[in-house]
Amino acid sequence: SAQPGLWTEEVKAAKAAGIPIVFFNTDDPATGRQAYVGADLKEAGAIWAKYLVEHKMVKQGDKVFLPVEVPGASYQQLETEGIASVFDPLGIRYDVVDCGTDPAGIIAKMTDYMVANNPPAIIALGDSVAASIKRVFDGAGVPAGKIPVVGWGNSK
Repeated sequence: SAQPGLWTEEVKAAKAAGIPIVFFNTDDPATGRQAYVGADLKEAGAIWAKYLVEHKMVKQGDKVFLPVEVPGASYQQLETEGIASVFDPLGIRYDVVDCGTDPAGIIAKMTDYMVANNPPAIIALGDSVAASIKRVFDGAGVPAGKIPVVGWGNSK
């Protein structure tokens, strides 16, 4: 589901017509869909945040960069809930930043953020932002290995 509640009426109509509804990749159980195939995105966010904390890559007072293609989309909201469940009690802040969907725009926005904010870590909330990390680091003059990056995506 692109955002919570977006497909509620469509799912209801499809079910009334006997059409089974399966959500893939992002879930929205409130729609009444019959099944979901994909990761628990809230748990994924918590795992990423725990990794950074347990490996002492972030600490109280830090602000972690969370770039995303579509702020407000279900995947971003659920992943950020998981991140918040770990970071909030520890006083670690995070900044969800709208980087858009245009590849050149993503690189420009992420590079600008890196130069202006020098974050201690990045949690990439989507594949397009994750795929842009090397170009962003090159553009911002960040050497490989200096800033930890975790997150979602099918990128190498």
